[in-house]
Amino acid sequence: MDEHDCPKCQTRMKRGWVADTDTKGLVRQARWCEGVTDPKAFIDLEDRAPIAVRTWRCPSCGFLESYAQ
Repeated sequence: MDEHDCPKCQTRMKRGWVADTDTKGLVRQARWCEGVTDPKAFIDLEDRAPIAVRTWRCPSCGFLESYAQ
């Protein structure tokens, strides 16, 4: 899954990642977690298994396609 063509315009997509910040303001890679949560609540990830999110971006139309593997 290293190369993708954009499903919108068929241009070769570029691999990258989505930046996220933790409670200390450090930039980290976004992670996917199973389940539903309150977006205003503090989230404890100890009981979850976060999976890094890989994202591809189309340089032509800007479409993003993300996968958590």
